[in-house]
Amino acid sequence: MKSLGIILSENPQLYAPSSLAQALTAFNAEVQFANPFNGECHKITTPTLIFNRISGYRYDDYDLYFCLEKEKLGVPVINSPNQSFLIRDKLAQIPLMHDIPIPGIPSFSWRGPFTNKDYPLKSDSWVIKPQRSSGGRGIERLNPEEFVIWQKEALRRKDQRYIYQPFIPNKGEFRLFLINHPSRGHHWWLYKNNPNDWRHNLTQGATVEALPEKEVPSTLRPMHNFFRQYLAPGIYAIDFLNTHKGPVFLEINNCPGLRSIDESYHQSTAHYIVETFLLPILKQA
Repeated sequence: MKSLGIILSENPQLYAPSSLAQALTAFNAEVQFANPFNGECHKITTPTLIFNRISGYRYDDYDLYFCLEKEKLGVPVINSPNQSFLIRDKLAQIPLMHDIPIPGIPSFSWRGPFTNKDYPLKSDSWVIKPQRSSGGRGIERLNPEEFVIWQKEALRRKDQRYIYQPFIPNKGEFRLFLINHPSRGHHWWLYKNNPNDWRHNLTQGATVEALPEKEVPSTLRPMHNFFRQYLAPGIYAIDFLNTHKGPVFLEINNCPGLRSIDESYHQSTAHYIVETFLLPILKQA
């Protein structure tokens, strides 16, 4: 019997879900897409493996309930919302700042009216972005006066949650892409982007390239081992701003895209992902 790989995604046509589907097929697995927010998951029985490609929060959290149900049956869920609560809630990443051996920028999660405790830092400029599937879209950079206006407008969009961060001038980003597995070790790659504007995102016209060994800042070299011990098994992208004073930790993404890493290293990262998580299950069967 073929193994069954489920990919939870709201848009199977995106690069990452379709790449994972191709990689699963190459390993002779049957593939099924499911959107937990339109009832498709009720048709699913017991798969071999689930890849969760749902990022951030929603009010209903049907993806969380579905994954919890399957995990109780012993089905491995890669980037399970149950295991990655820390990553889904950017506010919960703040305690990490005390442990990580480089400076960090706090990311604050918000919905509803602001209070003084929700606005703990003073900054001349703030970056505001949707918490779910931003992909470089819907990002604003605001001064404090604009921030107040945006707050009032955002209250009308009650189904959305936002992240806000103090803006720090930078020369782009470093991204650490990590595939973390408890027994098979881990794969990791570092790459950088060269922005054409402050949003420094591939969808906004930035270019990406592998980070040559000689250009890797010394403070970034041990980061893959630090986050490997800190994070549950799964696929992550850890972002660092490339500031004039050196790398600064920005945030952890639990649903990273694959196009940038594939273009940087001319590889199929989905192949590494499926090989890492599916083969151990097949060997145990």
